Amino acid sequence: MNRNIFFLLAALLTLTACEDTVKTPDGKIPNEFLAIANEYMGQFSGDIRNTENTLVLSLNNNLVTLSAQKDIIASECESKIGKLESFSYEEKNGAIEIVSAKFSFDPNRCMPSFIGNNIYLFFKSKNDFKISILEDYDQELTCQNSITKNATNSAPPPYSPPNCRWESVPRYLNGKFSR
Repeated sequence: MNRNIFFLLAALLTLTACEDTVKTPDGKIPNEFLAIANEYMGQFSGDIRNTENTLVLSLNNNLVTLSAQKDIIASECESKIGKLESFSYEEKNGAIEIVSAKFSFDPNRCMPSFIGNNIYLFFKSKNDFKISILEDYDQELTCQNSITKNATNSAPPPYSPPNCRWESVPRYLNGKFSR
């Protein structure tokens, strides 16, 4: 019985696609990924917090850029999308698929409200992705088998009930885009 479980686990691990990450310190895609990266470029429509926006992924020589028709957070923020920092890919059945991309980000005037300095794109396909930016951390009180959210989003009080602890839980600004 144990031997069968071992072989089953080994088979599952072999079939599972491994994800690799490529760092792009200069914002440029390595030459061997140019053809596949080009398939993900284009104009994508969607929304973040029920605000419609258009995002454009473009490739100029090896440089990948992400731009937005409107500010990603809010017009008064004047936030800035920076260069591509890294991307992750998987090889499935001999084909390479981009799984995610990470861009630098400056929330600018909204810095106290938004603490994230990266934009993450998570590709469902070449035509769809989700976008995510770290907004802030919420404090949650975790007690044995329950969680109580701290509605004030401030530091935890100095006292915690027995068998409880305060945890910082990230809160993200999320959106969906497709072409």
